[in-house]
Amino acid sequence: MVFLHCCLQLDSSVIAIMEDSDLSKYVTLFGDRIAIKQYCRNAVCDEKAETNKTGIRTELRLVKLRTKLAAINARVLCCKMQVKTVQTIVH
Repeated sequence: MVFLHCCLQLDSSVIAIMEDSDLSKYVTLFGDRIAIKQYCRNAVCDEKAETNKTGIRTELRLVKLRTKLAAINARVLCCKMQVKTVQTIVH
C-alpha cells in the first residue's frame, strides 16, 4: 500500500494501472510519478509471483498426497485379492 499525502491511501495495483493524468492530481512531479508507478508495478509482480509460488507448492503437495493414496489403495486391493485367493484355496 502506498501512502500519498496524509490521509489518501491507494493500493499498489491501482496505482500501477492509473493514467498519468489521474496520478498527477496526487503526485505533482513527473519523476516521482514514474518512480511510484515503477515501484507499484514491481510490488504487484512480486505479489503475483508469491501467490504463484504458493499455488505451485500446494499443487506439489496434492500430487504427493494423491500418489501416496494411490499406493495405499493398490496395497489394500492387493491384500484383498490375496485374501480371496486364500479363501478360495481353503474352501
